[in-house]
Amino acid sequence: MFIQFVRLAAVVLGLMAAATPVRAAEGPPVDDAAPVEAPRPPDRRPTAEELLAKVPLEKRTADVEAMVRAIASGRMGPNQGWFRPGESRLGWEWLRSQYDADGDDAVERDEFGGEAETFSRLDRDRSGRITSDDFAWSDNSPWMKQTGQVAQLFRRIDQTDDGVVDREEWLAVFTRLSRGAESITADELRPLLFPPPGPREAPSVETLIAGLISGEVGSHMPGPEVGDEAPDFELRTPDGSDVVRLSQFRGEKPVVLVFGSFT
Repeated sequence: MFIQFVRLAAVVLGLMAAATPVRAAEGPPVDDAAPVEAPRPPDRRPTAEELLAKVPLEKRTADVEAMVRAIASGRMGPNQGWFRPGESRLGWEWLRSQYDADGDDAVERDEFGGEAETFSRLDRDRSGRITSDDFAWSDNSPWMKQTGQVAQLFRRIDQTDDGVVDREEWLAVFTRLSRGAESITADELRPLLFPPPGPREAPSVETLIAGLISGEVGSHMPGPEVGDEAPDFELRTPDGSDVVRLSQFRGEKPVVLVFGSFT
């Protein structure tokens, strides 16, 4: 009898608990809550305006805006964003004005008049004359495209990664492509020149924007113009024993500053 009473009491208490309204958690009224942004479809890239809204106003320089628009477009190659060709006072226009005597937009060997070694270094494409193509450093220039293709091909053959291709490495590639035959066809050579693309991992749009805002992608401040005095700075020597300032070399000796990415 007692057990039946306990069971009945448990049922009644359960029904009472189910019927009792649950008190809402304390907080601001629903009408006062901040509006929730509608989620963006996963297959849609954010627009440049949406990305620019995430950049603080004090960091929205012309270069930063150009980078944001490049990130939004998905194109981060040459001449995109702030990736523009370098500038120099001693470029092709200066050389042409000094040595192109006949005005044909090329400097011949007899017009140059300098040392043969210097002419050969400037004649980058080995055409026997110096033209504007020899001074084109954009990744879109024919010479730079050829250089990139040669470098990729060389790395595929240089299995020891020592910067040279020896006879054994060259023959190993021939044997692999020919599959033991004594000759190679054009179709068999194609995989060496144009291998199938592998998996490509690229940082997300959110990662690039975060790096742009934090300064990890690059400085928000514009650099000096050609002819401006280089801003002074100091760095410790590799062994940490001394501090070197750029200004201490001013007027004393030529200084070359190389800022490169080794990631």
